[in-house]
Amino acid sequence: MHALIIEQDDRIVLMIEQALGELGFTRFHYAASVEEAKRLFGRHRPDLVTSGVHLGGRRSGIDLMEALLAEAVVPYVFVTATSWEVRARYPDAIVVQKPFAPRDLQAAVRAARGQRAGPPVQPGPVPNGPR
Repeated sequence: MHALIIEQDDRIVLMIEQALGELGFTRFHYAASVEEAKRLFGRHRPDLVTSGVHLGGRRSGIDLMEALLAEAVVPYVFVTATSWEVRARYPDAIVVQKPFAPRDLQAAVRAARGQRAGPPVQPGPVPNGPR
């Protein structure tokens, strides 16, 4: 199985890769920016996407995921320290809060792969902080 890991922190990338490897993922591509992620997604069509929210630039990981899922339906998990940003727009999205234990990510991946993967619905405004 093949995963696209979208994350700026190399330590988090390694943790995600290791956790996914334990689930049987054997191929990985990595992106630290929206542009790089779009290019890799279009070229490799992964079986799973994990994405952070803050990737630098004007577009967030949430915006990126919307764009990717418009191209192809794929299971996805957000991995972020600001889970409230994702939940504000997509309450049903699968989100792993940083810091995380590998078992939490693995459970989220199992859930994402078991659900019908598709674009989140009904976007709303993102608040300025947790409530």
